Amino acid sequence: MKLIIKFTKLGRIAYISHLDLTRAFLRALRVSGLKPAYSKGFNPHPKMSIICPLPLGFESENELVEVEIEKCDGVASINFLESTKKLNKSLPEGIRILEIREKGPNEPKSLASHLRWIEYEITSDAVPKNLPEIDLWLQNNIIVNKVNRKTGIEKEIDIRPMIDCFEIIKKLPNLYIYRCLVSAEPGNTLNPSTLMQAWFDYNKAGFDPARIRILRKSFIFE
Repeated sequence: MKLIIKFTKLGRIAYISHLDLTRAFLRALRVSGLKPAYSKGFNPHPKMSIICPLPLGFESENELVEVEIEKCDGVASINFLESTKKLNKSLPEGIRILEIREKGPNEPKSLASHLRWIEYEITSDAVPKNLPEIDLWLQNNIIVNKVNRKTGIEKEIDIRPMIDCFEIIKKLPNLYIYRCLVSAEPGNTLNPSTLMQAWFDYNKAGFDPARIRILRKSFIFE
């Protein structure tokens, strides 16, 4: 049986690594009675996949994990409400299960391959001065420098096609809250911190990643 689990990742748990998050989930699943299925072979691994894992330090109200579990002898069906309660008791603070459901037979084999956009909310206490009337995302091109992790070579890329929406949804004297919808297509993803770097550069303001909070709000699939 394949399950899709929706969960949060809020607060200090945002700084847990992807590997540690996977381990925490596997342990919690076993404790709850939902035994993860493993691949066959010399080096078996759990049939579990976290959709588009968050970069370290990012928070989320809407994370998804796909997991295949083994059939339990003598159990006709799973009590998802009871499983949710058991999982929440076993998971670290900041990770809370919101929903568990069975994956439908007509759903794609991999949700990640059908992911197109991700919505983020970004809070910043670093407010650019002399804010222009025209928003950055309305420009025809937004050029940033990106370093290839494998080669170390820096090149210019245009991130404008990767932005569907970028707006300020709340302004306070020392706090701005932004909303953005950025590409999450395989091989064409945009990190929202890169967008914020471009925004501050556009406003000729210094950018400090430590002064922004990035919160994932939702996924948009094709």
